[in-house]
Amino acid sequence: MIEVLIPAGVMGGLGLLLSLALLLAAKKFYVYEDPRIGQVEELLPGANCGGCGKAGCKAFAEALVAGEDGTCPVCSQDAMAEIARLLGKQLADAEPVVAHVMCEGLQSSASFNGLYQGINDCRAAHLVGQVDRVCSYGCIGMGTCVEACAFDAIEIYNHVARIIPENCVACGKCVEACPRELIVMIPKGRQVFIPCKSLDSGKVVSKVCEIGCIGCQKCVKVCPSDAIWFNDNLAEINYEKCTQCYECVVACPRHLIKVRDLAEFMVTEEDLKQGFDTIAEALWTERAREKAEAEKQRQAELAAGGEDPETAAKRAKFQQGLDDARAKAAADPEYAKKLPKIEAGFLKKLEELGPPPGAAPAVDPELEAKRQKIQQALDDARAKAENDPEYAKRLPKIEAGFKAKLAALDPASKAAEHDPAEIAGSQTGEEAQ
Repeated sequence: MIEVLIPAGVMGGLGLLLSLALLLAAKKFYVYEDPRIGQVEELLPGANCGGCGKAGCKAFAEALVAGEDGTCPVCSQDAMAEIARLLGKQLADAEPVVAHVMCEGLQSSASFNGLYQGINDCRAAHLVGQVDRVCSYGCIGMGTCVEACAFDAIEIYNHVARIIPENCVACGKCVEACPRELIVMIPKGRQVFIPCKSLDSGKVVSKVCEIGCIGCQKCVKVCPSDAIWFNDNLAEINYEKCTQCYECVVACPRHLIKVRDLAEFMVTEEDLKQGFDTIAEALWTERAREKAEAEKQRQAELAAGGEDPETAAKRAKFQQGLDDARAKAAADPEYAKKLPKIEAGFLKKLEELGPPPGAAPAVDPELEAKRQKIQQALDDARAKAENDPEYAKRLPKIEAGFKAKLAALDPASKAAEHDPAEIAGSQTGEEAQ
């Protein structure tokens, strides 16, 4: 019995001694951790996706407690508000975003030139430049972004990656995975976007894709909010300025600019063909109604003696350009050499707009010279008739001829040129000259 108790006592004493040693070590090397770190970590989703820029949710919680600013793209707004209340600080408000693949060149609308055989990875195919899609900016479609997404928010459809927005948490992993930088984050709920990243010229794009941006800039010209700019053959949207008026959608000749509720974003061939046509048709109807009302208002303003606001704006723009050119020429001798040609261009544009309301009509120097010459001839004929009775008998016909010529110089009296009686009088006037 003693043979059993002695070893047991020794082991028990050794365990007690080691436990005491561990306790003393824990007290000696204790590192304080703010209890709020654990509380904040519990409120975070625990995805450890790195979308916040930290190694994981624990690191992000530590950063927030330490006083750093930041936001979790996966965390709900309510949870972030609770974290802010817990920490007693105002966290930065970030507009919710969702990933979006800026390419919709499906097999039915884009050109392909063979079959890629190699490592089934977009980065590998892009690195060697051997992809089956002709467009060098389009989606490779091998699913590297799908593998990177931990939330099943991306799938490959018809050789193009597409986002499932209800699953997307905006962690940004897909953005990092795409070798062609096709996946971008856009504000959630925005309904206007341009799914193309090609920087090729319009001629090249037209050959390889039926819906790619050809750089016509029609969307830039019609946007009333200046929310679209053009850079390297590609139109891009500034979402801070975009008011979703849809003018660009209607103006795009290739039906590239899309309008779609991102909560229902599922790109299919039927959607691209029929669904978009339905949207475009509705937009056209609305725009036609607005344009009819604007035209009605414009006509009313013109009837009241005013000028069309659009014409007035153009006139002011051209006049300002002309004034600026003249001012620049006064200070720049080299520019002054080009001023006559520049002036002629602006004056021609102003002439095409016509005179402003209430302004005296412009006088053509050549017509004015002819008018003065004919008037002088008429005065000479009347003076001669006073001294020559025979000539005075023919004066009425001579006068009629000169008056017909004067009337012919007036645009409002062009019909006089075709009056047989006045033509006869005009011929008599020529005889008098």
